[in-house]
Amino acid sequence: MLAWVHQAAASERELLDTLLDDAAARAQLLAAALDGVARPLEMRVQQTVAALDAPDAVFRIASLLAFYAEMFAAACPPQAPFVEAVRALAAQAQARLGATLGALADAAVAAVDAHGASPALDVPAPLHALLAAAASVLRQHEDAALHNGDAALQDEDAVVACVRGELARARAEIRALVAQAGRLRAHEQTMLELNIAAAAQHALGAFPAMQAQCADDELVQRLQLQLLDVLKLKSRLPFDRQGGSAELVECVEQFNRSLKAAMDLDVARLVSRLHNHALARGVCEQTVQLFVAAYAQLHQQIVAADPPPPLRERLLDPDTVATLL
Repeated sequence: MLAWVHQAAASERELLDTLLDDAAARAQLLAAALDGVARPLEMRVQQTVAALDAPDAVFRIASLLAFYAEMFAAACPPQAPFVEAVRALAAQAQARLGATLGALADAAVAAVDAHGASPALDVPAPLHALLAAAASVLRQHEDAALHNGDAALQDEDAVVACVRGELARARAEIRALVAQAGRLRAHEQTMLELNIAAAAQHALGAFPAMQAQCADDELVQRLQLQLLDVLKLKSRLPFDRQGGSAELVECVEQFNRSLKAAMDLDVARLVSRLHNHALARGVCEQTVQLFVAAYAQLHQQIVAADPPPPLRERLLDPDTVATLL
């Protein structure tokens, strides 16, 4: 319909060019000729946009409307009713884009609210759908920008801001729901967030403007500290308290048994549900280093206190602990 109006307007403009020399008068007459199709166009486009649920389809219509609004504005007075109508339709389509992305975000949150986080810490399927839709919209938007000679997508771009806002909202609400449910321990919650960040990186990593949604450095550091606390707790060593010699001997014996059994202190098992295996290996290595460093300090304190022979005999040196871990 827009293409037909554009073709008809071109024909009208050619006719006016042969009849009138005044450019302003030609523009006013062309705007008047287009006024009659403004309302039918509004009704048709509004019905079409309202029936769409796919964000990429809505985005294509919004982009098309914005393109034609500029085309008609170049031929008519900028404030002509028909030009204003097309611009308003473009704005409505842009708002509908936000609504369709928001509906996908709501579905992702609702899935977690209804079923909770999966034991495998998988990313909810509706969140994958949101990421796929966001990637499709951004890819089309970037292609259009490059075709027009514009730079890469910027942070302040309206479409980028819309996508980023809905993703951030979905992740924040999922995080709050998981924490409120209390079914996952702290480090498991962080691993779920890291799995979501990995999914975002896979879907949106090609877009520089979306890097904030894919970043995981802060989450990795948090996870390492949480796992360090888990290891300290499982080791039963008195890292943060003082005990008598007999109690310390018992703690060291329990730690040695756990260490040699390679079960309670198996960091690789703790991070096995991270979907990014390279990241899991890195977290495992860093956590072990943190624990060995804490153990080395404890070892130094115990040795400096001139422990009795039973304790000295059972106390493993830090290098041995590092090897066994």
